[in-house]
Amino acid sequence: MEKFYNRNWHLIGTYFVVSLTMFLVIPYCWSHDAIKEAYNYLIQFSGIFSAIVITVIISKVFSLRQENFKRKEEIVHLSNKVYLLAELI
Repeated sequence: MEKFYNRNWHLIGTYFVVSLTMFLVIPYCWSHDAIKEAYNYLIQFSGIFSAIVITVIISKVFSLRQENFKRKEEIVHLSNKVYLLAELI
């Protein structure tokens, strides 16, 4: 963890300065209604984005599961062939 901080101190500092600036400046630059509207857009975007990510993850899990099922059938079939050939020898 210490290596992470040592290597990325400039990124952490930049993030801190930008966050602090936004926290101090936004209330004076934007109206209350504009901030509410921005939060609504942010919530909508995060909901849609998370739905897409969850859908991709679930489809990937199901495709991997189907691949493993097909592979297992093929392994059983080939191992039965090897067993039958071993009996003949």
